[in-house]
Amino acid sequence: RSLPVPKLHCLVRAMAATASEFLLPSARPAKLGKPITFGPPAGEPAKAAILWLHGFGDQPDGWAQLLRPLRNAASPSWKWLHLRAPRLAQPCYKNTALPAWGQFFSTQCLHAGAKDHEDPDESGKYAASVLAVHAEIARLEREHNLTSQQVVVAGFSQGAAVALESVLTHPQRLAGCVALSGWLTRRARAALAKRPPSGTPFLLCHGTKDDMVGYDCAEAALKAFHQSMGDNCASVQLEQFKGMAHSSCAKELRLVAAFLQKHLMSSESGAPELKIPAWEPGGTAADSDCDCSDGEEEESGETPDLIFVRKRALDQVREQLTSASEVSKASVQELVQLDEVADDEVLVPVDAAVLGEDALEDVDVALEKLGAQAVAEAFVKAAQEAASTGAVELTAARWRQLVDAGFSDFGEEGEEEEECEGDEEEEADGGSDACENPEGDGEPTEAKSKRPRLS
Repeated sequence: RSLPVPKLHCLVRAMAATASEFLLPSARPAKLGKPITFGPPAGEPAKAAILWLHGFGDQPDGWAQLLRPLRNAASPSWKWLHLRAPRLAQPCYKNTALPAWGQFFSTQCLHAGAKDHEDPDESGKYAASVLAVHAEIARLEREHNLTSQQVVVAGFSQGAAVALESVLTHPQRLAGCVALSGWLTRRARAALAKRPPSGTPFLLCHGTKDDMVGYDCAEAALKAFHQSMGDNCASVQLEQFKGMAHSSCAKELRLVAAFLQKHLMSSESGAPELKIPAWEPGGTAADSDCDCSDGEEEESGETPDLIFVRKRALDQVREQLTSASEVSKASVQELVQLDEVADDEVLVPVDAAVLGEDALEDVDVALEKLGAQAVAEAFVKAAQEAASTGAVELTAARWRQLVDAGFSDFGEEGEEEEECEGDEEEEADGGSDACENPEGDGEPTEAKSKRPRLS
């Protein structure tokens, strides 16, 4: 007698049918790293979910930290999954493996019509990531009794491109899609032309000074939506941010919060408008490089100038100081050796003013002038001062992204993230694995002479 077919196999078959419909290669979903998840409280059901995809070369913790004020203000019944991209060989970096949802062939700014914009995805890397997102949606439906219409897929940069393609190729209508500084892939445009996304709202946000993914990509995306949907394009919202580079700002985050509240709380009558003090004009997370203050002058308190050092090295120096053992010059020098740091290594902020001019300008000179013990004590004190102001630790990938995007004020990044819930998420076919793919060494040295696409 034949055995009953498990539900998961049925879902995989449905996904395969969808893949065939939208010309996705017959590939398995990408094996993602372990996600960062939040909510709802133990024992309470989820009423909605947000899948968030980080940018190229990044990790999920940066956006998890940045969105903490929103999670605190939003419904506790929402489940958040910050997905972790696999490491993929990148042709633009001599096939060095980096965290990515697909492959890049150029380190230049991505414009409409450029090679990366028109990439047919012959390797199937983007397709595999899209299928992995579909598998996560299926998991939410299966394990949390949610429907696709209770799920929003969102992303930044390359993550936004995959979010758009995932929503446009999904067989069911979703609650919405948020795409920040992204673009429509070739397959996403084909899917859009074949089947207009009836009923699914889209929020597209883009800075006019984006020099990694040009603003013309947003204009091309809106044109494609208009060509597909005609007069029914009211559900597609494009927000332009004058003067903003490849980054985010408080006004953009307020729009994201309002979009999620509107489309995930629509079934609950009298859902209140979300007010997030940190993102309001004058709040602690004032706009960074975006001339978009709603006509209101934003004031903020004095924020310290910060530099970042290696946490592992700082812990070693702190241990040498507390154990009364001799502090070595090599230990102090290691604090500021950031050129070859792996993307996932943690960096710690230190207050430049507390550190002092000698150590700030040249650590080697400071070591000769003041001695290793005095310089080490200055770094430890400066780190303590930075932590007291709410400055947060970053991965090296996130730090590079912020530096490259023009951030000078890292104190606005948010508070330190609380301990993540759901770390014991079980592995499902095509879902998230509990371990990262160890392949690859991070950003190659030669890429630093160009503008790396660390989104």
